[in-house]
Amino acid sequence: MIEIKEKIGIRIHAIVDLMPTVANVADVGCDHGFTGLLSLAKKKAIQVIATDISEPSLRKAYDLAGEYGLMSFYDFRLGDGLDVIDKDEVDAIVISGIGGELMRDILERGKNKISNLTTLVLSPNNREDVVRSWLYFAGFVVVSERIVEENDKFYQIFTAKVSSSSIRDISDTALGNHMVDTPEALLKKYYDYKISQLKETLTELEKAKDAQEKIDEVKISIAMYEDKRNGV
Repeated sequence: MIEIKEKIGIRIHAIVDLMPTVANVADVGCDHGFTGLLSLAKKKAIQVIATDISEPSLRKAYDLAGEYGLMSFYDFRLGDGLDVIDKDEVDAIVISGIGGELMRDILERGKNKISNLTTLVLSPNNREDVVRSWLYFAGFVVVSERIVEENDKFYQIFTAKVSSSSIRDISDTALGNHMVDTPEALLKKYYDYKISQLKETLTELEKAKDAQEKIDEVKISIAMYEDKRNGV
């Protein structure tokens, strides 16, 4: 049993809890290395490939693994996104702590590395809609999802796999169809927050010229979140 001394946040715990139990996990953009460490401690993975584009960040994960005597359970790789991972090498890929647009770009560039058996575990810092839309149009389906609140900020966490069917639910591009272990009160609070944000955006768009298409998109999003809020 690995006894962790570091204080690891709610979000990372939720990411590891939502991740399926696998043999090999890639922690992409591992930074401090807490996700990989917790994956081993909770026996959610046997082996961790820790990657980062930053050598100092990768060194932090390397030092952490050494501190816990876990070097034999790690493979450390310096590189960008999924560039340093081979197809069929891992059962799960975790990407978190970056913006949604960057996450989408990493997935698009490395989509040939994602096999039909790979589970993606994703938690963008923002623009979750961009990531979820990419998943939908790239042929993935959301399998499970959760909302957490940490330091007065909400985070979506969702897992996705290649869809076995050509028919998918486009509402997967928004939150709520596969929710796991998220208290109703937190879910309502999150929906209220999203609706408030979107209404502020709508107010600004209505002041602009030639923004009707975007206005219509935001109105659809508001209606979708209100429908989900009312269904909780």
